[in-house]
Amino acid sequence: MLRTNFKPSSIIVPTFTYSFTKTGKFEVLNTPSEVGRFSYEIQKMFVSDKRRTTDPIFSIVETEGSGLVSDRVALSAFDKMSVWHALDSTEHYIININLDLPIIATQLHYLEYIHSVPYRYSKEFIGTVSNWESVESDIKYNYYVRNLDANPQWNRNKIYNDSIKANAIIEDGLVRLFKWSELKTIIASKIQSDSRYLITS
Repeated sequence: MLRTNFKPSSIIVPTFTYSFTKTGKFEVLNTPSEVGRFSYEIQKMFVSDKRRTTDPIFSIVETEGSGLVSDRVALSAFDKMSVWHALDSTEHYIININLDLPIIATQLHYLEYIHSVPYRYSKEFIGTVSNWESVESDIKYNYYVRNLDANPQWNRNKIYNDSIKANAIIEDGLVRLFKWSELKTIIASKIQSDSRYLITS
């Protein structure tokens, strides 16, 4: 459906592995996605095509062969070498399908990062990453984590409602598409006025 209606040059599917923060180990060929069955099945479909990024936490699979995936081992979640930085200036949609929450969008964490919100901070995790040739590298990975003492939780209903006001959302049944340029404009403006916007009622 996405290919037929949008004719995208790229389709990106998250294959995240938050367990790296505990295990300190990631193998691009073998470490399974931890963000749902759909993601896991996509990972298996494209595993032999080298379509998964070598990011120990925020790996993605690119299904269209756009060239977005490189052999580089990621050392930071949201720096200028990350996929989230590349997407920030590229017109695209964030697509939520059959989800219980009003919005799920990792790219909003990128906005938190570039605006240095006070309830998150950079933390370094030490571990090993195995690339497509199963060559293992020792790395130090920088991850923008929540300050658990502040217990920050997104106000997802507010974000969703503001997306509607900004005409940043298309809904059809169980599918929601958020247009990043419009969503970024409204959210970035809100964060600049109130650094805690995303977590306040």
